[in-house]
Amino acid sequence: MPKLSRVELHKSAEIPASADEVWKVVSDWAGMLRWWLTCEQGGLFGPALVKCDLIGEDDAVSLTRRMTLENCAVIDELLFYQNDETRRIYYIRSEPTGSEVTGYVATTYVDVNDGDDCTLHVSSRFDVGPGADLPAVIARFEAIYEAIFSGYKKYFSSAVAG
Repeated sequence: MPKLSRVELHKSAEIPASADEVWKVVSDWAGMLRWWLTCEQGGLFGPALVKCDLIGEDDAVSLTRRMTLENCAVIDELLFYQNDETRRIYYIRSEPTGSEVTGYVATTYVDVNDGDDCTLHVSSRFDVGPGADLPAVIARFEAIYEAIFSGYKKYFSSAVAG
């Protein structure tokens, strides 16, 4: 049987806002469109995010955000744990049939820093099927995380300026 690869990633970035302000945006599970950058704005290259719907009761765990891309691809992320005191969420991501990635589980959390900013973290674990271009898959997720950080930085920089 061909061997799959197990991947663990952790990325973080300082965000120019308080941990409480950033946590409000992180925990607004379907609010991505207010901070997600298009490719033209410096965001992720590829099909644009055009819709993000909440499936489930707002303020309830578990709930799903359904992200629809301009190429009609749909990605669901199921939030199954949220702790407002520790500012941490856990979620799983659905992948389309035939995807080279399976078993995606991630956590996002916010740490308080000295001063007026905080650190946003994304950690994930997933499996990559045999025959996949492992470095390309890892690079894609790293690019997604960098796009998240860029979106938050721009969102909060604009909020301070505005």
